[in-house]
Amino acid sequence: YGAGIIFVPVLEIKVFKGFYLGASYDFGYSKSATIGYFQENSTLKINSWDLFISYHFGGKSFVPYLKAGAGFSKYDQDIESEVITPKTVSESKTGWMAGVGFKYFFGKTLYLKGEVRYSPFKVDGANDSQIDIGGIKTGLGLGIKF
Repeated sequence: YGAGIIFVPVLEIKVFKGFYLGASYDFGYSKSATIGYFQENSTLKINSWDLFISYHFGGKSFVPYLKAGAGFSKYDQDIESEVITPKTVSESKTGWMAGVGFKYFFGKTLYLKGEVRYSPFKVDGANDSQIDIGGIKTGLGLGIKF
């Protein structure tokens, strides 16, 4: 299916010097493609929640951070096929995630955020196959500090 654009609202609360607790929700990934030997049309949708702890290293404008936590991903795939059963697969998986990133502040509240994270999520697909919905995710976005 390949890469796509997702939306990831994040809420972080400072709990101690440099340490934050956070939650994020990835949504918006939906792709259509032909799959398999017979090139059947299919649609894939993935949404996920992450709960994490992060450590932000010192810095005023440039703030690197590390994060780790638990994630929950939901996978929905619809396949138009006369051969594959079931035609709709819906699975979910809970596991760990880890990441590294940075925030670059343009003043006191607005910042640019870049992140790379990894999660090893595999779910059961059609015809007893395993689908890897985890792996490396990269992101770039804007944030506001309250």
